[in-house]
Amino acid sequence: MKPGKDEELELLSRALETFHQASGQLEQTYCQLEEKVETLTRELEKKNRDLVRNLEEKEKVKCYLHNILESLRTGVIVLDLSCRITVCNRAVEELIGDSPQRIQEKGVAAALGVTGTFSGGRKELEHLMKVLDQTSMVRSKGRRERTIHLTTSVLNDEEETVIGGIILLKDVTEIRRLEEEAARRNRLTSMGEMAANIAHEIRNPLGGIELFASLLKKELQEDPERLELVENISAGVKSLNHILSNLLYYTRPLRPVFLPLSVQGILEESLVFAGHVLKQKGITWTCVHEGEDRELISDGELLKQVLMNLILNAVQAMPRGGALQVVSEIEEEVVEFRVSDNGPGIPEEDLQKIFHPFYTTRPKGTGLGLAIVHQLVETLGGKISVESRPGEGTTFTLHFPLAGRPSVSEKGRLFAPFARETDPVITGC
Repeated sequence: MKPGKDEELELLSRALETFHQASGQLEQTYCQLEEKVETLTRELEKKNRDLVRNLEEKEKVKCYLHNILESLRTGVIVLDLSCRITVCNRAVEELIGDSPQRIQEKGVAAALGVTGTFSGGRKELEHLMKVLDQTSMVRSKGRRERTIHLTTSVLNDEEETVIGGIILLKDVTEIRRLEEEAARRNRLTSMGEMAANIAHEIRNPLGGIELFASLLKKELQEDPERLELVENISAGVKSLNHILSNLLYYTRPLRPVFLPLSVQGILEESLVFAGHVLKQKGITWTCVHEGEDRELISDGELLKQVLMNLILNAVQAMPRGGALQVVSEIEEEVVEFRVSDNGPGIPEEDLQKIFHPFYTTRPKGTGLGLAIVHQLVETLGGKISVESRPGEGTTFTLHFPLAGRPSVSEKGRLFAPFARETDPVITGC
């Protein structure tokens, strides 16, 4: 029996109502889902922002640590368990003169002056660290040698497992120089006191010998043979007196008078006094002041004595003639004087001893000239260094702090105030 129209309408109405209910529920569910998606999207965006921020912070920290590592004056080499370089900062290349690639090609051990093959592995790495630890190596940069000190340690992870090794390289040249200087001063202090006492004791009888020798010379004017013997005695007394005078000068306290001086003027005056000796020995010379003239607060007489002693020292190193160059140069607040000769040079084993009193390589030298120069330079607040290679000549370099403002502007001026037609050749423009 077919339903009537009323029943059909009722069924359709119920179906529509059910559809509306289902549609409403679906719409409600969709809205809830939209809200969840929107919530998840916001959370995901927040997570992404946090992740990006963390990555940026990590990158900043990484760059910061890298900049710190590259700015260190201490060389840092990090090795893995295979003894391969994983980190090598800029200071390493500056200290030993090899790039990380070149060090890897040579092998870390060979590049750092250690013989033997280290193939890798924890035991090999630990052995390499022990061999390198607390060792020193010497590297040359131009004519200057530097002492590099090495310290090492193994690299552990959180569980104290060895995962690599760290090698630190430090330039200790200046520290070693200061240590040697301190030891030298201690030796010289005690020796100077003793030498001064001995010199005074010797000078008294020496004066008597000289007096008696002069009386004998008057008595033996008509006896040439004996007169010659007495003259030899007098010459010996004068030589001893000269040595004692230098010794007393070296040991006595100095009281410099500091006044404003022209850097260029000091250089010119020093060569005026030395010019006669240079001409006699057949030595050609150049005298150059580089940069603008400045005022130097120092004791002019003592400073001229330093320069003249270095010039005369160069003359003695060139008995058969040669070339001498004296240069003054100003950089920032420091004046540098350089006295260079093309003589035979100084052997490396003698370089550390030339400023020691009584050390000399010349048969008739007293060994006090350069010791006095060193003392005067220190008294004037400066520093002195020497560079030399056998067969290539020697250069003494003085550094003094400046004071005052620039005065005369004469860049690159070449001067020879005592030059005449008969003088040695002066090169330059």
